[in-house]
Amino acid sequence: RQRQMCIRDRFGIAPSTLRKFLRAVIAGYHANPYHNFRHAFCVFHVCYNVVRMTAIREILGNGDVLALLVAALVHAIDHPGVNNDFLIRTRDELALLYNDHSVLEHHHASTTFTMLRDNDAINIFAALDEEAYTDVRRNVIAALLATEFVKRDRRDDTAQTVFVHSFTNVDYVFGKV
Repeated sequence: RQRQMCIRDRFGIAPSTLRKFLRAVIAGYHANPYHNFRHAFCVFHVCYNVVRMTAIREILGNGDVLALLVAALVHAIDHPGVNNDFLIRTRDELALLYNDHSVLEHHHASTTFTMLRDNDAINIFAALDEEAYTDVRRNVIAALLATEFVKRDRRDDTAQTVFVHSFTNVDYVFGKV
């Protein structure tokens, strides 16, 4: 029988902390037609199943999996329902704050880490040592920045290479069929 992933146990995340974190994440989403919590949960579910059912779990460390799953949940948190181009063209405060660079993606990362920093009751990273926290934070931010569609064709980082290789090599993902 395949061993279950239990990231919560591996990183010392108390069930009550996880519940409070999830409630805060849900509350951070708006009732947008697309970028809402239902969409975020669908992305989370796909990421979870890719890790659970493919060979990618042999490449990613536990911290990478934690970062991926958290990024999936928060990848559109506090999304205003418009795109980066609109924010930039209207000189929105977010566009000014992030200097027209991956505006929403930076906002989702900042919103998430500010929320965690400001509320110990929801800080799912509280038990991580400094090195683990730094790695997870870096990977969450990288995953969120990688969600910007406009720049996706220009990205050539390790995470993308691993994912592209994994999803295009059936034998690698599923083993010999």
